[in-house]
Amino acid sequence: MWRDEFKPLPVELWLSELGNFLVFCADAETADDDRAVRRAFHLAKIAPLAVRRMICPAFSESDLEDFLERQGSLEAALRLVQSHAQIEVAIRRGDSGDVAAIRYDDEQPSEFAAPSPTRALLGAWAEFLTTAR
Repeated sequence: MWRDEFKPLPVELWLSELGNFLVFCADAETADDDRAVRRAFHLAKIAPLAVRRMICPAFSESDLEDFLERQGSLEAALRLVQSHAQIEVAIRRGDSGDVAAIRYDDEQPSEFAAPSPTRALLGAWAEFLTTAR
């Protein structure tokens, strides 16, 4: 049973929020990787129920804060993205920043470029979620 504090958003609104999140991740002026991880965590928690079952983190918000403090934003982002699925993650330096690629199972990879590895990873995750398959 889903807890009341995490009511799902309607699909259209959630997809719109993912689009806003992609813009946030790509923004070179935004230097707050921890904030990106927190936003991704909350987007996963309020995902529509059909999607939530695949992406909702199996850990609490206090666990997330502990990951951020002890392990840093990239490790926290990896833990979030890999919470329920076996994925392949690759992060490389590109011409316009860092580029992350995520592949779930045999799907085509989703790639995203951002000013930091953390936001590239989270952007690739959000890109995957917004791409029709």
